[in-house]
Order: sequence, then C-alpha cells, then structure tokens
Amino acid sequence: MKISFWQGPFRAADVAHNLNQIEAALYKAIQEKSDLFVLPFMALTGYPVGDYAVDKGFFQAIEKALLRLKVVREMPILLTYPVRYKNDTQVRQILLSKGKETLLALLDLEGKLLTPRCVVVSIAGVKIELIYEASFPKKSTSSEGEVFLLQWVEPFYVGLSEKRQKKAKKFAKEQGKALLAFSALGASGEYLFDGSLWAYNARGKVSFKLASFTGNKPVYWDKKKAIFKGAAIEGKEKINSLRYKALVFSLRAFADAVGFSKVCLGLSGGIDSALVLALAYEAFGGKNCEVLLLPSRYTSDMSNDLALKMARHLQVKHEIVPIEKSFTAIQGAMAQRFTGLAPDVTEENLQSRIRGVLLMALANKTAALLLCTSNKSEEAVGYCTLYGDTNGGFAPIKDLYKTEVYDLARWINKHIDKDRIPTGIIERPPSAELSPNQTDEKALMPYARLDRIIQLIIENQTPEEIISQGFSKDDVEKVMHWVRQSEFKRHQAPLGPKLSERSFGEEWHYPLTRLSKTL
Repeated sequence: MKISFWQGPFRAADVAHNLNQIEAALYKAIQEKSDLFVLPFMALTGYPVGDYAVDKGFFQAIEKALLRLKVVREMPILLTYPVRYKNDTQVRQILLSKGKETLLALLDLEGKLLTPRCVVVSIAGVKIELIYEASFPKKSTSSEGEVFLLQWVEPFYVGLSEKRQKKAKKFAKEQGKALLAFSALGASGEYLFDGSLWAYNARGKVSFKLASFTGNKPVYWDKKKAIFKGAAIEGKEKINSLRYKALVFSLRAFADAVGFSKVCLGLSGGIDSALVLALAYEAFGGKNCEVLLLPSRYTSDMSNDLALKMARHLQVKHEIVPIEKSFTAIQGAMAQRFTGLAPDVTEENLQSRIRGVLLMALANKTAALLLCTSNKSEEAVGYCTLYGDTNGGFAPIKDLYKTEVYDLARWINKHIDKDRIPTGIIERPPSAELSPNQTDEKALMPYARLDRIIQLIIENQTPEEIISQGFSKDDVEKVMHWVRQSEFKRHQAPLGPKLSERSFGEEWHYPLTRLSKTL
C-alpha cells in the first residue's frame, strides 16, 4: 500500500488556493499509482479559520471544492472539512471513493471526536483506523484496524514533537500495531503547523520520519515486515535548527498570505535587526530585502560600520538616512511646550518614532512588508517604543528571548553562513543607543537573569516560587511590575510566529489593569 499526502502549505480560509494545490498533488499521486491520498485535519480550508466558521460564502466554496474532488475516480481520498449544523460548526471526516462520500467521524474544530470512534476503512486490503490528537486514547483499547493513522492537530512549538512522540510510541507499543502520525503544513496568524510525518512499528520504534516543515512525501506499508517505510529516517532536530526553519517558513507564509513579495527593515548594527535580516534573506533572497540605516547623534561608528558590513555582504539594497535633522525639527516644534521640562525618555522615544515613520514611508512607497525587530524580552518588560521600534506588519522574533536571539545568531553563523551576521554584532553589549553610553543591561538587568524570571512568570509561577529558585526579591518584583504594566503595549504589537508553548498571543490573556506612565 502506497499513501500520498498533501499536507500543505495551506492558506487559512483560502479554499480556492488550497484546492488548486491539492489537485496538483492528487494527480501526481494518481500518476505514481498511490493507493490512498490523505489530507490532514482541515487541510482543504486551512486551520484555524476564525469567523469564517460562520460565513455562508466560505461553506459554499467548500461544497464547490468537494464537487471537484468527487470527480476523481482513480483513488480514494481521506479528508476533513467543516460544516454548519444547528448553528454550530462541526468537522466531517470522510472517505471519497469513486465519487461516493463515506462518513467516518464527526469532530469539533479542535479535533475532538463527537462520535465514539472513527470508522475503520479498508485500503488495498489493509484495515486502517483513524485517531486524533485531541481524542487520543488514554489507555489501550481494542481495535479492528491493522494499522493506525494519527492526525496531529495542535499548532507547532519547540518541544511539542517530543511530547507527541512519547504518546505515539506508547500507544503503538500498547496496541502492538504500526502507527503513522502526521500533521498539516502551513501558517495561520501566529500559529505554525510543521507538516510532521512519523511512523512507528508495533514495538513503538520509529521506522520513518521527515524533518519538520517538509511534508508531502509518500509512505509505503510493508505488509510482510508490518512497518511504514519512506525515503529516509532523519536524525533528531536540534532546537535552533527547528527555530530557524520555523521562522523562515513563517516569514514566507505570512508574506504570501497578505500579498507581499519583498520586505524592509531598519538595520541598526544590533543583534535583533541583524537576526531579522538574516532570516529575511533566507526567506526572500537579497534582491527582495531592503534596509535603512537610521543613525542619530548617539549612534556609534561601530554600529554603522557593522550594519554596512552585513548589508554589503548579503548584497541587499541599503541606504543611510540620518535622523538628526528630523529630531532637531521636532524638538524645535515642541520647544515652547517643553520649556522648563528636563530631557527624559521623551527624547529617547522620539528618535525611535522618527525611525518608525521613515520605515513605514519606505514600506508604503515600495510595497514592502515592514518587519518589526522586537524580541520577547523587550515585549515582556515594555523595553520598546510604541509607534517606533514596534512599527511593522510582522514581528518574526517576537517569541524569542534575547538570550535565544543570540543563540540562534551563533547557530546561523556556524551552520548556514559563517559571515551571515558579523561577529562584532554578536559580541558587543546590546544597546538601544538612544542616550549617551546607554546599554540594555544598565536599564534592565543581565538578560540571562531577566529572561529566566520572565519565563517563570509566563509559566504562572508565583513571586515566592521564583524567589525560591535563587532570584532576589527586588529583581522578581521589578520584573513582575514591568510585565504587568506593559500589557497595553503588547496589545498593540505586530503579529509574530508562536515558537514556545506559551507566547504573548492567544495563550496570554490578561486585562489592562495597570497602565504605564511611559509610552
């Protein structure tokens, strides 16, 4: 038995686009004489679909797509798609074979079974039983199937694969039967789906797997050996390799979804913008990336030199646009109102906002997607300027802590291109350069300490629990205050990909109870 897949990449709620890709993959599978064509959970529509789940036009598009797929007579197709039923949205798991539709199960939009179990289907003489991540059996149950197909539904984050493998291995071993686990490939908002494809034998040992963000490779069932086989068994993926692939994929997917083919950003000579440019270069190529160097009176020669070195090495379009005249002009315009008031964070933020205006102007004029360069540490504590360095349509590294930014930069230079990010950028102390001799760690604390405290806060540990792990009471209370008072900034921050189990996105819901006096 040969099983072919179309895992994606899908576009969420774009049925016409997905169908075109599905049909191309389907007819290739027919030519290759596959026995079954499989679409992961909600692949036809993409996932999640949000309020399209109540849109009549959306469901009409699905019906038209099903009519086109029912024309296929050469091969059975396994797929799920949403339907409206009694003012509710359900998901149908069906088998299309020779134009006929067989209902296998009903699920909710999270992939949880609404029926007791899925119907066992017979393909090429092999009985297949379907199971789902959200309805994963908690204990061994009897099965009529010879093999299992397990559909992963939960969005990607670093570390999820290990949890999935543990479940799948245990289940295959308990059942004493082979299992093939797979997920969709695509992006929807902050969510990523990695297109994973794993096979386990009856002893729970991996017999085949694909690297994440690959997808769409055929799998073969060897009845004699009772195992699923593919082209290769790939080694365990390292954390930074996963992060790199996920971020590059998310950049491509988001730009494609919103209709951009090129990007721009401000290149400061610091680590965050350097990493974002490195990712953008991989995703779009140098010809489709443009950067502005926007020095102020406080910008060091080192920053300019390092930014220029990187831009020239990658051969991206770049220009130096000093902001001093704009800064002086705005100060002059506000001079009367600010008479008698000492310089403070206002002047610092003004520089950032001037840069934001110039970058937005470039993005508008060139029809480019402006990339925000803020990281998770900055967003957590509010070390960023509204309508300044938070400007942009997409924030690729918003779910990376500052320490993780450095780790990924080093990994890129070691595994992708030793000169991708100048060593001087990685080795210098981080600084926003908005005031004389400013450094991030003077304003905050060492990032290794800061990031760990933020992480523990996000994991819902109490101040007492965090202090018990060796952190000072003053540091914990300070970071807790920063996180709470910066909530309103995060509500206005650009969208970015989820990489951790809990990001500042859909999993983080806190009211705006404490507002900052500093914007």
